[in-house]
Amino acid sequence: MGICAAVGVFAGGHAFAIYDDSYIFLRFVQNIYGDCPLAFNCADGPLEAFTSPLYLLLLTVVGLPVGDLELTTQLLCPALLCAALGTAAVTAAHPRFEAGRAGLLLALATGLVLALDDVVLLNAVVGVETGLAALVIVLLARAALHPAKRGLRTLIVLAVLTRPECALFAITLPVLKEARDWRWWIPIAASAVVIASARWLIFADILPNTFWAKSGGTATHLQLGWAYLVTGFQNFPLVAAAPLALLAPATRRPVAWLLSASTLWLLFFLRSGGDFYEYSRLLFPLVPMLTALAAYGIFCALSRVPRLGDRQVIAAALTVVIAVGVARRQDIPDQGPFERVTKWAAVGKLLREVHPGFKVAATPVGAISYFSNAHIVDIVGVCNRDVAKSGNTSPALRFDSIGHERHDTDYILEQEPDIIVLLSHGSRPFKPGDNFETPVYGEFLLLKAVSEGRAPYVPYTPAVLPGVYWHMLLRRDHAR
Repeated sequence: MGICAAVGVFAGGHAFAIYDDSYIFLRFVQNIYGDCPLAFNCADGPLEAFTSPLYLLLLTVVGLPVGDLELTTQLLCPALLCAALGTAAVTAAHPRFEAGRAGLLLALATGLVLALDDVVLLNAVVGVETGLAALVIVLLARAALHPAKRGLRTLIVLAVLTRPECALFAITLPVLKEARDWRWWIPIAASAVVIASARWLIFADILPNTFWAKSGGTATHLQLGWAYLVTGFQNFPLVAAAPLALLAPATRRPVAWLLSASTLWLLFFLRSGGDFYEYSRLLFPLVPMLTALAAYGIFCALSRVPRLGDRQVIAAALTVVIAVGVARRQDIPDQGPFERVTKWAAVGKLLREVHPGFKVAATPVGAISYFSNAHIVDIVGVCNRDVAKSGNTSPALRFDSIGHERHDTDYILEQEPDIIVLLSHGSRPFKPGDNFETPVYGEFLLLKAVSEGRAPYVPYTPAVLPGVYWHMLLRRDHAR
């Protein structure tokens, strides 16, 4: 109850701090309600440009009685996060850990570390699937700790439908003794065939479009990914103690499985470069589970200190002190919506009111698409199959463009968008001689095409908010 109270208090003070990616989910739900199922643009047909089919389903179902989709995220996400954090705390006191009366203190340590950290609680309001993914991963841990591995295979399938990275928990299953029998894999294999077949029949692809839209594998990605990992461990330092849970022989194999999948998850950032969003959102789904393992691991280590003997309660009490002391308390001031998302929402509203029916090319496609209801051409391919599969990547990668490296200038111009919305904005309207700057390579190439006369667009800087003039390119025949 204490954890849920902390989540609720935080959500009340930080409501509607929604990430732009959440609006991509809401755009899909919007279209589902409009008899345009599983499509980002109705005219383009189905496209799996959402990172979590299970979360999309929950939003669609819960959104029906609620009515307001933004409000739906603010009701659903706190509930999912509360369940994830509460389950993590209970897991730290799992009977298989054989902590006895000390288990309550381990649960307390885990709950305090998670409930006192605003960076953890932020996942109650950002509107994406991180809370759901954290819940599914903690449930995987509980299923793995069960002697009969009850429900583990079902949860593996649900996990894969929650976040693509959760497939790593399937790949590492042979760490568990049960998974070394080929017959144990039959339900998982059958589910994989069903999911792949459904994707092919609906989307003409067996992988999500988000897979194709991401780049990686360069030295710069490695550097940025390492920085992302360092920041993640700075945000959640206690998870580094999770390997100590291997000290307990009785649960060593399931813990080894959880740590193996988590390690691969973290190492993948070295290839992908991580993410430009703050607060380590791509790492967070692992945090509640790893925090529970860390609390138990510290307890195991302390229990082996000779002077403590077998006094488990003393060891557990010290665990609470160490866990809370090591964990980084991070306070996020009360806030409303993120400033940049507020501006993108204003861009979308302007497009709906001033330019209804226009085809729009843009990079931040979440709030702009949701509020404009326009046909959107995604410049970086997250919500566009052709750009995502172009294979083109940025030769000059920066932190603020990570995950947005795909581009296909010829394709974008062939779509003849009426307006190209750039990432940048200014405090005054455009004046001759002004230059537009952008961290996104795809936008840079479009600007270059315009400056060289290869694209029929002129600068356009309408006011979207008081004192905020957005940098856009308007098709020349609309400027007459």
